[in-house]
Amino acid sequence: MKMKSKKGKNMLALLLAFAMIVTGIVVTPVNAQAAKKEKKATIAYMYAYGDLALSTQEGYYEKKPYQISVKDAIVNRNKKAKYTFYSCNTKKIKVTKSGKITYVKGKDNQYAKVKVKETYKKKTRTVGTIQYTLVSTKILHEKVTWVVGKTYQLSSPDDAWLTEEEAQMYPDIPLETTVGYWRLVYNTEPVDAQETLKKLNGEITDDTNYEDDNEYLTYNSKKNTYTVKKRGTLYFAFYAKNLKTDKFYYVGSFEARLVDSTEATDVAFEGWGMLDDDDGTEYISVGEKTTYWFDVVPYQYNGTVKVTCSDPKIATVKYKKDKDGANTVVVKGLKKGTVSITVEVNGAKVTMKLKVVNPDFFE
Repeated sequence: MKMKSKKGKNMLALLLAFAMIVTGIVVTPVNAQAAKKEKKATIAYMYAYGDLALSTQEGYYEKKPYQISVKDAIVNRNKKAKYTFYSCNTKKIKVTKSGKITYVKGKDNQYAKVKVKETYKKKTRTVGTIQYTLVSTKILHEKVTWVVGKTYQLSSPDDAWLTEEEAQMYPDIPLETTVGYWRLVYNTEPVDAQETLKKLNGEITDDTNYEDDNEYLTYNSKKNTYTVKKRGTLYFAFYAKNLKTDKFYYVGSFEARLVDSTEATDVAFEGWGMLDDDDGTEYISVGEKTTYWFDVVPYQYNGTVKVTCSDPKIATVKYKKDKDGANTVVVKGLKKGTVSITVEVNGAKVTMKLKVVNPDFFE
């Protein structure tokens, strides 16, 4: 009887399963239903914040609208839904419903927001907002060091956050925002900015092609890059164009020192030890090993590095590259005393004062 009962239950289960398949009934676990319901479209993290060049080049966005990509800007996008864009402040930014930015105006480092909405089955909801930082075209750093054989391009707005020292580590053309039409004029002597401006605007007859190659640089018009050919110093003046007036205006100037990879223009200690005096003296204890990092300009420098200690009986020094390729000096304190640690590269040097003290000094 037990065997017969078990077969009956199995047959009933098979009949139920067959009925569910025929009628299209599918039982979805509660957790899976909840997970599916939670997947709403949102603004992609990488697109939630961005930078937009101010319309100092007036008329640019009208001629060259910036298209916000629905595909890239929205995650969990419903392909059956319609997505539209709206400006939160039309005095700063104008955008079409399809996501074309046609106007940008405001002050440097102000914010402008674009709201994104989703319409599906006659219901509309806000997906989120994209916040743009408005940035003006400007020269970020007055001096850079370029290396022969290397190629340099226009910097991005992110480079505005770099300090002068950090800019030397990423020494592209130090310009914030690359939008629109521009001219980069350079010479072996400082450029007369105003006279050159008149030439560019046709006020003075001039047949010079400012983007031609010269003995120092090779210009790539497709990529807007410059490759250094030989050592020297060049002076640059940057101009952008107002598309409504069809006239160039002067943005700023910078100087580029062109060097070989074995020639350094500067060297400086980057990291410090446990504590230091007001005069920058470093301290380590007897028997202790401490690593100090230092930066060389240009960062592509591959010449000789010489590290010395004024008294090897008080401390020993050793130059080495760390696992990331950074330059370091490893110092070991031998006995109590004061020494000078000097790093010399081809063309520059830096010295640090160091005191070796007894371990109880730090107690």
